[in-house]
Amino acid sequence: METAWNSGRMDSGQRLQALTISSPQAGRCTCCALCHQETNCASLSFNSATSVCELYSSVASFSTLRPDSTNQWSYYVMPGRSETGHFCRQDSDCVTSGDFCRGRFCTSLDKVTCRTIADTFGSIRHFAVTPTVYGWFNGRPMTLKCWMTSGGEGFTAVLISTRGFQFDSTTLMEHNTQLQDGVQGQSLLGMVEDIRQSETDSTYRIAIWYNNNGGWGNLLAYDALRNEPVLSSTVRTSGWMNVVRGPGANWSPSMLWMSSSGSTLLTTNAADGQSVTGALATTDGVIHFDSLWVYIKE
Repeated sequence: METAWNSGRMDSGQRLQALTISSPQAGRCTCCALCHQETNCASLSFNSATSVCELYSSVASFSTLRPDSTNQWSYYVMPGRSETGHFCRQDSDCVTSGDFCRGRFCTSLDKVTCRTIADTFGSIRHFAVTPTVYGWFNGRPMTLKCWMTSGGEGFTAVLISTRGFQFDSTTLMEHNTQLQDGVQGQSLLGMVEDIRQSETDSTYRIAIWYNNNGGWGNLLAYDALRNEPVLSSTVRTSGWMNVVRGPGANWSPSMLWMSSSGSTLLTTNAADGQSVTGALATTDGVIHFDSLWVYIKE
């Protein structure tokens, strides 16, 4: 019964009825059964703390679901009731011809990234500044970590590197694409060039953030021409634009590049490819920060 965002409720204007379930233990199942019995019921929310069941006449989207920070309201959709942009669980839920359930909402698009969600629904910062969402790319579902800016832009994390996690040549390109609980790190770098080429703007933007002792900071950000690869095997210190170095970037920076020897696999250090300073992914798990996040505005 999971949807793209399974905690929240809809506005009262969509509410068919609200009632309290007498047996809290069976509350969710009873709420679902009541929705099945109601001809016009398309979705529902159940509050695990109060046992209140709300039935709705339509299916929510990122634009119309009100998130619940307490996680007391669980949201569910009925089969075969979802229009374009509405949450879904499988293709058969989508009622508009040409739509498929991608990224857990109905769309005719062949990709769903953080930028897709921001372009379609706005930045969804009311859900979270860095929400975890369902994505779809190259015919595959995946779980994405986004950064939603106050200006309405959506950045997709293509690398999450945590101190102590040891990458190798394989996991550097693809690792933990479904963001499983208890599994450190994530890499979507194996598809980052396809992600870059999936848009037609003249440039793309890379933003690298770090976390140290719970504090976040911008390490490095830059724009590059659309035909410039995200990854390279050599240092690149020309051709980039709008470069922003954070206070943590105390070295000579380069665009992202991969080293072919030593413990550092991916770095932004132009002077020393094997220095821990500037290293983003290593085979020994040694990085300068608690975690590093590489985002692309796509």
